[in-house]
Amino acid sequence: MKTKKIIITSCLMIFSCLMIICASTFALFTEKISMTQHLQAGHLTVSLEREKLITKKLQEDGTLKEETNTDRIDFSKGTDENLFGIKDADRVVPGCQYNASLKLNNLGDVAIQYYIEIVIQKGNETEFLNQLQFTYVDTKTQTTKTSILSNGLQIGSKEEGLGQILKNESAEFQVQIEFVNQEGENNEAMNQEVEFDLIVHAVQISN
Repeated sequence: MKTKKIIITSCLMIFSCLMIICASTFALFTEKISMTQHLQAGHLTVSLEREKLITKKLQEDGTLKEETNTDRIDFSKGTDENLFGIKDADRVVPGCQYNASLKLNNLGDVAIQYYIEIVIQKGNETEFLNQLQFTYVDTKTQTTKTSILSNGLQIGSKEEGLGQILKNESAEFQVQIEFVNQEGENNEAMNQEVEFDLIVHAVQISN
């Protein structure tokens, strides 16, 4: 009876050893999955076209006349054309207006919003700037924003754009400069000169 117990105990010990060996063997197996990642950055690309220009400007005989130009011009490709069609020899008087119909196209990968800034390049005559009125009109919603140039040279902002444009879509709007007829004040602007850039900013919508 004593011998039989020893044999049983020995068998259990052998079985325990086999379990240890098996466990060690399985621990030697390893597995790895490699996945190569390819990230390509998107881009922001826009084009700005003038679709129509309506002007009321001074003629050689001293009168004001309204004219319409429907030549389409892509200003994003580089051109010597002035956005409002103003020539160096042109003179503006109270009542003159320059209204450009623009189309901003989103050709990139991301949704964008835009705003407009006017930067004075030459001249800082307050009397003249006080009488130059800038107007923005959203063609779709007819939302209108107006500012005298001396009061603020930016309409909209990076944080609060004038409109959103999704990928492959466009926004249409009008910008107008007018020499406002202000009785008793217009004489203060005579012979003054202002040169400015009109900049349309496009920024990615981040939220």
